[in-house]
Amino acid sequence: MHKRLAFPGPVTVTRTAAQWTKLNTSGTFADGGRIEDLAATATSGSWYIYPTISVNSNDDVVVGFTKLDGTSYPSVGYAFRYGTDPAGTMQDPVIYKAGEDYYQKRLWFRKKPLGRL
Repeated sequence: MHKRLAFPGPVTVTRTAAQWTKLNTSGTFADGGRIEDLAATATSGSWYIYPTISVNSNDDVVVGFTKLDGTSYPSVGYAFRYGTDPAGTMQDPVIYKAGEDYYQKRLWFRKKPLGRL
């Protein structure tokens, strides 16, 4: 089965976010939010990609992500939320490990690298 994602015309991405959603057991929306830089544009600011999420029995949540910007290498960070925090909120993002270099992967059968990420 093939699935497609269609847009109603040309799409210009101006920023990305790590988005999280909590659903009720019935599958309806209960809570959610985004970790994003509202001031980001296509050429400046911070972009958040590759989100991960973990929740414990107290409804505490941690969202991990990779942060990109135009002035440094990709960094790894997270944002935390206690289960008792107000709906739709996360604490300020924390950079756990700042990027140090670009990533380059070589496949054993290729003589040239795949490229930079």
